[in-house]
Amino acid sequence: QDEFLEDAAYENEAMGPHADGTYLPQSPGIQVFHCLHPAPSGGANALVDGFAAAERLKQMDLSAYRILTTTPIDHHYLQHKDHTLFSWAPSRPVIELAADGGYAQIRFNPYHRSSLRLSPSGEDGLSRPEDVVGYYDAYQAFSRICHDPEMAVVFRLTPGTVIFIDNLRVLHGRSSFTGYRQMAGCYLSRDGMMTRARLHVDENIRLQV
Repeated sequence: QDEFLEDAAYENEAMGPHADGTYLPQSPGIQVFHCLHPAPSGGANALVDGFAAAERLKQMDLSAYRILTTTPIDHHYLQHKDHTLFSWAPSRPVIELAADGGYAQIRFNPYHRSSLRLSPSGEDGLSRPEDVVGYYDAYQAFSRICHDPEMAVVFRLTPGTVIFIDNLRVLHGRSSFTGYRQMAGCYLSRDGMMTRARLHVDENIRLQV
């Protein structure tokens, strides 16, 4: 295995639901997966509606919801055995709200979440040690919802199947697997993708996407 690719995505272990590119200033809008060769055992894909998970958190634990919608945190991408920093994104909330109060983006990715830092000014809501504890409690509450089997759509891709995932809303993961598994993928601009898609859908649907 190429030492450069020390990433859980290139291993055979299970990966919980997460969004990609949270360590980038602008996360990829659309993720594409193309199944070339499924694993003989395991490797099922799972998708979770992050907006639905956020709404469930809001109903179950309003305090945790408020923390995750107002407290910005860092994400970074570390590589190689010496944990070289390859990318880092400005602090943003895990659950980002739009101007109209709806959901804009879910930045849930425990694999690339950076350590929390205390801010003496309290601008990011983490001015005391107990604030950090409260944040982790809120993060775990959201994580439990995202990992709830009832929240996931689970399926196995067959050779030649391609799926397009709204990376700003939908979290993706996979089960562990054994044997050879080959997937190809890329990222697309969400705006560009939706502009093209609108040309091929019914007018009533076009107004909603």
